Amino acid sequence: MQLHWKFIKTARNRGGKIAICDTITDREISYRNLLIGSLILKEEIARHEGKYIGIMLPPGAGSILSILGTLMNGK
Repeated sequence: MQLHWKFIKTARNRGGKIAICDTITDREISYRNLLIGSLILKEEIARHEGKYIGIMLPPGAGSILSILGTLMNGK
């Protein structure tokens, strides 16, 4: 099972429970919101042609969302 499929399965099971405590923005993000955010970013990342893209973000929820969205696109 690939990482993004395991995350989707976990997010479905845990829903509103806290997945990330982002110390940069001082926010707690639930599995549900993390899944929704990664699916939205998946659509944005799909607009970029090619198999490879680079992600340069500071550690935090934004980088996790970007990585999940990228994996969901197969890039």
